[in-house]
Amino acid sequence: MLEWLKDYHKLQDEIIYLESDLDRSKRELKRWVYGDLQEVRLTEGSEG
Repeated sequence: MLEWLKDYHKLQDEIIYLESDLDRSKRELKRWVYGDLQEVRLTEGSEG
């Protein structure tokens, strides 16, 4: 396989992973702002 095609596929896979991670982060943010976690408050001693 041509080297540029390998690079293209690798970049395409990274983009898919990053888009998936971004979607997951957006869903988590919505939970904290509007959903079941909106009443939860984190403190300095909180883990995570």
